[in-house]
Amino acid sequence: MSAAPPEGDGALWKPGTFEDNVGLEYSPHSPSPDEPVNVTITSKYTPVQSASINVAWLAQDKKTGNGAYSMTIQNSTVYTGSILKVLNKYGIAVTFNVTAYDFFSKSLTSRDYSYTVTSAGGWKHANFPDNIALSYAPLKPNPYEAVNITLSGKEPNVFFNFVQINLTYQPSGETPVGPFSVDYFSTGTRTGYAVIGSDPRNTPNQPGYNVTFWVAVYDKYWRKTE
Repeated sequence: MSAAPPEGDGALWKPGTFEDNVGLEYSPHSPSPDEPVNVTITSKYTPVQSASINVAWLAQDKKTGNGAYSMTIQNSTVYTGSILKVLNKYGIAVTFNVTAYDFFSKSLTSRDYSYTVTSAGGWKHANFPDNIALSYAPLKPNPYEAVNITLSGKEPNVFFNFVQINLTYQPSGETPVGPFSVDYFSTGTRTGYAVIGSDPRNTPNQPGYNVTFWVAVYDKYWRKTE
């Protein structure tokens, strides 16, 4: 939807940039995951025919994209629009600008604005090793010897909400068996440990067995890193 055309030179942008002609506000500046970002433009002198928000993004997995959202007229000089919450997933970096048209179809485009979707308590990195330090020992256990797994969060404000450790074991020449869960013991809000084969009478660490384990840790938003 666009405004009705005025008459005469009042429909033309004044000389200068977008910022000379139009004010722009947006909020929030640091959105939480799945929160929309609302954009408002206000023309200082000239009625606006139409406007759009132009968006480009970079996700945590390095995938990129771009698009545009039409803005909605509030009156002849004020338009509003939103960058939808469906785009604002955790860790995504968004850059946007606004293009506005006067009634001679002359356009002005704003400077770029940027934000990254983050929240306290959420994973800050795409990869498990960047979020959590994991170690286990011994690397080559003897038969029936227990293996100790230790986890430690690398970001001081990101706490472990839930930790899941699973394993499979494969006797020589046979198919893998499992998966089975491994008990995890918390020693702090972002530290803990687990033991594979703590009971030698019931351990996968048997002669010739290949044991595989993997770890998934969830942050306060139930986002998983593994």
